[in-house]
Amino acid sequence: MKHDPMAKKLIDIVRKGKTKRLWIEDDLLYTKGRRIYVPKWSNQRRTLVRECHGTKWAGHPGQRCTCALLESAYY
Repeated sequence: MKHDPMAKKLIDIVRKGKTKRLWIEDDLLYTKGRRIYVPKWSNQRRTLVRECHGTKWAGHPGQRCTCALLESAYY
């Protein structure tokens, strides 16, 4: 998140106390509903998509199911 401009802005808003919809816990940025912020252009995003789509655990769901699963836990 150190190199992500959006994450920097969101963290700044949290630290200034300007929102109750975001918070930092265990070095992770959370949104309301306990969704974890994942920077748009990060390796973590690719890893999450791979884990939720192409593993035996995921059962290789389609694009819509994969997106819905990710959106329920990540922002």
